[in-house]
Amino acid sequence: MQSVITSEGMALAVDKDSGVIMQASDEDLMGKNILDLGIDEGSLRDGFTDFFMFNGEKWYGCSQARGELIYYSAEPEAVMFGNLWENGLIRALIFLAAYILLAFAALAGYTEEAVDAMGARCGGSEPAPPCPRSGRRQNTPVPARSV
Repeated sequence: MQSVITSEGMALAVDKDSGVIMQASDEDLMGKNILDLGIDEGSLRDGFTDFFMFNGEKWYGCSQARGELIYYSAEPEAVMFGNLWENGLIRALIFLAAYILLAFAALAGYTEEAVDAMGARCGGSEPAPPCPRSGRRQNTPVPARSV
């Protein structure tokens, strides 16, 4: 299991059977029972990934079992998800800039005449040029055939 832990985060090695913290990034936690710190019993399993309460604060963590120990890495929720709106705004601005650049790139090859002709084909006020196959103008009625 690989994880990156910030200065606010923690890493724990907990005994599977007893829930006692055997190793911790914060030495004050060593020897304490994980259940006494507010972490529920459901988190004492391999592959736990969820929010949990720790000392009255909401944390996000994951675990992995190795041998007799379960290894945890966790961060406070505020550290993990505190800047989501900022990231969303940055991504929206990048998307908008890319959209504008693509729009300019797509329109770079069009001349005024080509745009006018496209407007006429789409119901503009100018008459449409003849269709390439039939020679008829678009939006003109087709004469009825007699059988």
